Amino acid sequence: MNYFAQIKSSTRIFTRKPKMIMPEYKGQGPRPQKMKIVPGQTKARKVSQIAQSQRINWMPVIVAESSKGPITAEVARLRIFLSRDGLPEGKEQWLFMRKNSDGQIKYAISNAPRCIRFEELVKASTMRWPIEQCFREGKSYLGMGQYEHRSWPAWHRHMIFVFLALHFLLRMRLRFKKNAFVNDPTGSEASCFRLSFDH
Repeated sequence: MNYFAQIKSSTRIFTRKPKMIMPEYKGQGPRPQKMKIVPGQTKARKVSQIAQSQRINWMPVIVAESSKGPITAEVARLRIFLSRDGLPEGKEQWLFMRKNSDGQIKYAISNAPRCIRFEELVKASTMRWPIEQCFREGKSYLGMGQYEHRSWPAWHRHMIFVFLALHFLLRMRLRFKKNAFVNDPTGSEASCFRLSFDH
């Protein structure tokens, strides 16, 4: 299963995996059991420091549509290794950086395959807000969190009715809204429908 998860700006990473060695046993005390980075290798850096590098190739993209026009941002990605206790951890993965128009930079990691299209990562970076919006509307207006069931089948039935109600209200909202793109919903309101019913 692939994931796309936001991380803190202080998260440390390696842009390339350093060479590791096991320290030599000196004949006294317990034998070394923890690998060390070979001297002279690249050290882990914060993702916020990576973002300031002149080597980062920022690309402008449209991340959403609003009533005032397209919302744009600059994004960049690169392959990295997470750092833990100063050592590389796990497999190589993607670091995705998104710089909003106000200059704020958000960071995320993904274990998506190396061959994934750039557009797919951009799409994944925009999904958090519409998902949160769906839950907010479902809980505020449709009773998503108001259940007292004691079995999984009952819980699933409750959620199905909530999703159907969300679907119905979305279609009504689009039908009676001026300039609504019913056949090609691209706004944030349409995102709730796509995320809930595409799978």
